[in-house]
Amino acid sequence: MGLYECILYEKPQYGDPRPVICEGQIVSRELVADTASKARYSYWRDLVEVWQEVKLQNIRVRSLNRKPASPMAYGWEGRIETANAIIRIVASHGRRFFSENSDRREDRRVDNPFVAHFQVDRNGELWYVDRYTRKGILVRHREWPRFTDGGTLRAIVEHLASHIKQGTPVNHGYFGVSPDWMPNHWGYGEDMLKVRDEVGELLGVRQLSDESFGASRLANRTINDEALQREPVGDLPLVGRDGR
Repeated sequence: MGLYECILYEKPQYGDPRPVICEGQIVSRELVADTASKARYSYWRDLVEVWQEVKLQNIRVRSLNRKPASPMAYGWEGRIETANAIIRIVASHGRRFFSENSDRREDRRVDNPFVAHFQVDRNGELWYVDRYTRKGILVRHREWPRFTDGGTLRAIVEHLASHIKQGTPVNHGYFGVSPDWMPNHWGYGEDMLKVRDEVGELLGVRQLSDESFGASRLANRTINDEALQREPVGDLPLVGRDGR
């Protein structure tokens, strides 16, 4: 027996399938079953009593059975600060990706909007908190049913997650101006220059900090001596809860 989460998806006219949202909540249920297939079938039987048009293949299942967290490379505390700072830069310009104000007209934008961010729980698991659902997504899972943005932003989130967990350097090119053959691919216009410059300045400061500690690789970066005195991961509170 295992614990599974079943999520109902819909196929839009364009783009990838997305979770069905009803009254601001993703249509889903947690079930205990022998297998994922049995959990999906049981959930489908319940749904067709209300929505007869629901098809079995529109339901996705993921296991909620706990697995030990993979240890993150040394210095992850500083890297998660960098990743969240990059997300805030993207969220403060152009179409406000990663922000509650994403794709809203200026007259409909809210002050002090909620911004997506990474956080680490007491078990050392890395989570990404979605800007729309405000629900956590366990990064190591292949299926992200609570992720409400497109494939481009997911690729950026996965890239930043790899930076946090493994220490792989952030590719500044992800946040640069589009090449001539694909103009304005983010729809940010001239604001893409601001994103490029601010992210570049942030990464430059980080590299300088690394050199002052004699780090041989970007993967093993630290922020300051206080990071060496922090408590073990198991005793840490959630990191970056408010994304600011």
